[in-house]
Amino acid sequence: MTTTRTKFIGLAVFALVALALAPPAAARVGGGESFGGGGGGDGDILDLVFLFIWLLQLCIEYPAVGIPLTIIVIIVLIVGAITGKRKGTDVVQTRTIRKANRMADEAGRRASERNMQALKSRDPAFSETAFVERTKKAFLALQGAWSRQDLAPVRQFISAGVKERFDVQFEIQRAQGYRNRMEDVQIQSAEIASVASDRHFDTMNVFVTATAKDDYVDLKTGAVVRHNPDGPFSEYWTFMRRPGAKTLAGGGLVEGKCPNCGAGLALSDTGRCGHCNAAVASGEYDWVLTEITQESEWSGPSDPERIPGYTPMSAKDPVFSAPNIEDRASVVFWRMIKAFFEADAGPLASAALPVYATRLSASFSKDPDGRSSVLIDAAVGSVELRNIVPGGEDGFDRVEVLLTWSARDAKRGPDGAVSDAGERAIRHQYYTLVRRSSVGTPEKSSFRIAPCPGCGAPDEGGKEGACPYCRAPTNDGSRDWALESVDAFSTTSLAASVRPEQAPVAPDVVLSAMAGAMVADGAVDEREGALLQAFAKNKGITTERLGQIIAAARLGAALPVPASREEGKQALHAIARVTLADGSISKDEWALLDSYGGRLGYSRADVRHAVNAAKTDLYQEAKQTIRQTRQGGIQA
Repeated sequence: MTTTRTKFIGLAVFALVALALAPPAAARVGGGESFGGGGGGDGDILDLVFLFIWLLQLCIEYPAVGIPLTIIVIIVLIVGAITGKRKGTDVVQTRTIRKANRMADEAGRRASERNMQALKSRDPAFSETAFVERTKKAFLALQGAWSRQDLAPVRQFISAGVKERFDVQFEIQRAQGYRNRMEDVQIQSAEIASVASDRHFDTMNVFVTATAKDDYVDLKTGAVVRHNPDGPFSEYWTFMRRPGAKTLAGGGLVEGKCPNCGAGLALSDTGRCGHCNAAVASGEYDWVLTEITQESEWSGPSDPERIPGYTPMSAKDPVFSAPNIEDRASVVFWRMIKAFFEADAGPLASAALPVYATRLSASFSKDPDGRSSVLIDAAVGSVELRNIVPGGEDGFDRVEVLLTWSARDAKRGPDGAVSDAGERAIRHQYYTLVRRSSVGTPEKSSFRIAPCPGCGAPDEGGKEGACPYCRAPTNDGSRDWALESVDAFSTTSLAASVRPEQAPVAPDVVLSAMAGAMVADGAVDEREGALLQAFAKNKGITTERLGQIIAAARLGAALPVPASREEGKQALHAIARVTLADGSISKDEWALLDSYGGRLGYSRADVRHAVNAAKTDLYQEAKQTIRQTRQGGIQA
């Protein structure tokens, strides 16, 4: 009897252990790992029947053992069912998010194709092949202009923001006695990445990959002072023009001809043809290069309708457009870089409110050796309009533009010599520009700085806040957008970026937030460094760029630690959304999120809660995307 009882109990315990170790069937919703692999089905049910028969007999014959075991079995089954349900829900959410991503990508591709066909119907002479060839010609011309520090040959087809960028970089290079010589430039590939259209502009984004021999050479002797890496570099070049413009058989701006009258182009300071006075640099007649975006910062064509405040601003100012604002912000940014290099707010005087220029001027200081802090080797990664606030109570409209840029901190002595240059570091900043609500966007003023409303003179970027000819103010928002403030992209900004109507922030912003928290105590340990590297690789961020992000964190230029526990949770939620872009999180990404949360004092449960909440949000948005696509709301 004892042997029989022992065998009976042993068999029951074995069955219980087997049940506890078996993976729940609900974890494989829709097939999962078992698709095409056999097993499961009726066998699972028979196993359960067999087990419960034995448990029933055990409860009758040996209640002291059978009843506790039966309770344990019930608990195991309930926990397994809950776990299986959670895993099943997780699988469904992941698949739905990925499906919505695929549908959105396909919708974007087809929208680009439709935009291309619509453009060709308006402009039958347009040729994709010819446009790519013109882009190559423009690319080589601009590389040559950069090397010679002379924009005269390319001024006609670049926007005010692009021109300001190069002008300021040239001035800083000359002050340091060198130029960046690009030789043997070879275009490896160039292709149209996307086409977008709205009532303001047709937009053509071209992805260009090239190689070149890259040296810094002394302006006086021509000797090489620094050799830069010769590896391939990739950029997105954005060209824009008005929808009514047509392709010209005889060439246009890139070829140095006026697209209106056909004469050899002699461009005025206001961007007009010297022969027919047409505003040729405005996109009215031909394509204008408005932006150069680094591959690592590229997020695809943006939908202005997703920018908060865009619709009411467009209703109030029909000529208002996001590209014009971004170009204006570029102009302001590069004047800011010049102001820092000269330790003088003067270069920004015509583009910033007087109160900001005064505050900036007061911030400049010198060390005991008479040296001032400067920024060198500045480069812009992206410029993105993120928020619009029309009709403020103070009588001003406001726009907030996120700039991602990098530079090296250095010192400049009284003799102009630059020394103590540090590592290149990436910054993320919000530029807030204001304009009086009574002022509208002038017609045919695209991609150029608005002229003086009093006498029509061009803005030459002088060190006064007034027109040098008629003394009309140029920096009070009565003529053009003026800089009101510059703020670091904080965890508060990151927390606010989770609004579904707004485009998500770029992965390198998220990486900056996590790196910033990890160097708060002065160092990133080896394990965390490896996790950051894995995340960067997964998001297409190069090792070099990751190094720049960590350098910024060490300088305190990365996103600061959250000011409150609630802000920290919201920031963690935003980070989880970016990490979950493809619907799932890898083991390394979980570890990185846990490490980030731990640095901020959050438990692993807090991190799980933030991730689950973010995934639920993305799942609901994905379902909405799929529903709209099927109903024709989003044409796929």
